[in-house]
Amino acid sequence: MMTLERPVLAAILVHTTHEIDMGEGRQATIYYETENRAHMRRPDGVVMTGDWRLLDDGYAIDWQNGPSATWMLKAAPGRISYFDMEGKDRGAVRAITFGPNAAFSS
Repeated sequence: MMTLERPVLAAILVHTTHEIDMGEGRQATIYYETENRAHMRRPDGVVMTGDWRLLDDGYAIDWQNGPSATWMLKAAPGRISYFDMEGKDRGAVRAITFGPNAAFSS
């Protein structure tokens, strides 16, 4: 798999929502509202907000009242996946939409 770098990440993250299939019927949804603010609906339904920033080969996020993490996105034909910094595949992108999707509509 090819690790996506800053220019590609900027194009597919900022102002988009990613639906992530985490396996075993679990799904997370992340809305990258701006170049530095994101929201995530975890598989348990809890919504978190945090500050994020692009790195050369991924991004770092600091969730309010939650953990900080660093992520990489890797691509292969027909698949984009989220990897933690230990190299573990945490989930495949099922859909990318522009703006917030239904998970973040009031």
